Amino acid sequence: TVRMVGEWGEKGWYEIARSQVHGHDMSCVDTITDTSYVSGSEEKVLRAFQAPTTFVENVKRITGRDLTSDAQYDVLGAHIPALGLSNKAISSADMNQAPAEHTGTATVKDYEVPYQVSFAPVALNQPPVEEILLQNTLWPEVHKLYGHGYEVYQCAASPDGAIIATCCKATKQQFAAIILWSSGTFEKLTELVHHNLTVTRVRFSPDSSKLLSVSRDREWVVWDTTSHILLARSPPKAHARIIWDCAWFKDNSGSFMTVSRDKTLRVWEYESGTWELGLSRTFDSSVTAVDVHSQGYIAVGFETGGVAVLAKEEEGGVGKGFITLVEYESFICPSLTINTLQWRPSTDGAPQLAICSDDSSVAIFNNFVSC
Repeated sequence: TVRMVGEWGEKGWYEIARSQVHGHDMSCVDTITDTSYVSGSEEKVLRAFQAPTTFVENVKRITGRDLTSDAQYDVLGAHIPALGLSNKAISSADMNQAPAEHTGTATVKDYEVPYQVSFAPVALNQPPVEEILLQNTLWPEVHKLYGHGYEVYQCAASPDGAIIATCCKATKQQFAAIILWSSGTFEKLTELVHHNLTVTRVRFSPDSSKLLSVSRDREWVVWDTTSHILLARSPPKAHARIIWDCAWFKDNSGSFMTVSRDKTLRVWEYESGTWELGLSRTFDSSVTAVDVHSQGYIAVGFETGGVAVLAKEEEGGVGKGFITLVEYESFICPSLTINTLQWRPSTDGAPQLAICSDDSSVAIFNNFVSC
């Protein structure tokens, strides 16, 4: 499933929509705009979704947030046909449709009309109950993206919402290619071929001009998203084991960091068109996830389920190392490997960190600075 979670005043975080219920385990998801996203599962195809108007209206009533919307205003919701995996749109015209008169033998198609589905648009002023989540909060699927030879593993949308990057599980270079798509037309733009094994993470730079990819082959690569050329690749032995994750600094310096199974976090400083190894830190366990806040805070997640927040130690404008701001106690951390973590994009108020783990949990940490 893909689930939407939002804040209900000061009462906490609640599920407000279950936009996708799929037949395969989900492997990746990323938002294109406030009201559209692309997702991948253990199949070769990716699927793009766009919010129905009921979702936009309910989010405003529940959370107070007025989404910058490209939602389909003629679409009220969606349903999944029998034996199907694709969410089909339900419009206001479909809701007013009357049952057809059959004078002969009915066909299967006759029974696939939207009015037979237990969907009804609901105006919500509080988070929905389970029955409403199951029946009335699906998003319609707007496109399928075909092109990968094996199960989809990662996807990412550029900050400007123009490009989608996707990759799949691979043991050969031809299958480890990263595919770039136009998010406007969903047409394939190009394939970026370099890695030899599964690409474990793809990340666009804050200005969307570059794409960073890391892989099981222990290499990182920086690509130009306009010319699609390879700008730089990691030096030999950049990491001794699989590189699990990467993240750009948000200060437009062009620098980024990588984390690996070899228990290290490494910063790659950009200068004069090249990236050179800067700071490095070794931990007690494998590092599986990393993200950088706009204020410079660095969140790292570990194979053990632990989470820590670091910052670069500055002296005279020159980075000297890392300082640990907080290392969360094990009883509030997930019990299994951290799959991914991300800072909330908003700069208002105290930083918030979202974390997901192999133990099926999602956690949101607030105001770590006061810990």
